[in-house]
Amino acid sequence: MAIQPGNNFCSNLKKYVGNVTLPEHTGVATHVLVFMLTKKKHWKQVIGYHLTGDSIKSGCLKNIIFDLIRKAEEIGFRVHAAISDCGGNNKRLWNDVGIQHTQATVMSNKPIQHPCDENRKLEIMPDVVHVCKSMIQGWIANRTIQLPNDVVKRNDLSTPIAVINHLTDIVSFEGHCDLKMASGLTKDDVNSTKALTNFEKMKVRNSQSPHSCSGTAAICEGKWKNRCADDCLPD
Repeated sequence: MAIQPGNNFCSNLKKYVGNVTLPEHTGVATHVLVFMLTKKKHWKQVIGYHLTGDSIKSGCLKNIIFDLIRKAEEIGFRVHAAISDCGGNNKRLWNDVGIQHTQATVMSNKPIQHPCDENRKLEIMPDVVHVCKSMIQGWIANRTIQLPNDVVKRNDLSTPIAVINHLTDIVSFEGHCDLKMASGLTKDDVNSTKALTNFEKMKVRNSQSPHSCSGTAAICEGKWKNRCADDCLPD
């Protein structure tokens, strides 16, 4: 995550902090990488962090991650995956282990060799929430999104193309209503011309409203009253 660059005195450590802490890197830090172990039932434990600059040298992050995995397994954990968002520094790990992250190749990636066991594999995965936020923001910016064929078939959709027009129609229709089905949806939420920074795009609030349950219900209600087209809605 991005941080405000600067050196500050830490009373606990009795020294100034704020410089990059990665091996063979120098300068004032602009980002922080937090490492944690997690499993089902929402258990998480932070196990370390590094202050970084805008970029990380090849191989550095891979060595750190693999070393943490080895130490975790030495005390009884079994690590099955390394999960991160798709920030630039995190994608350095993907590059170092040969994982592709372009739209055309990301689905064809395979697990890599586990650093602790030659008979096991290690998954390198993007954070699901980050993928969802990126998908929603891409849908808003492009005004359309194409769904996979299996999703279209499983949900009996009439087309694989989902358009943002349904949501803009709802905002317009409910604009002067006191009682709204999609009360949390605003013009800014579905405005494809509004410029957002990468930080703003990754805020949960900016991606949550366009695909909320209330918005879905409003679309279905709009279809029933012939206020929305039939595009990408169940028959």
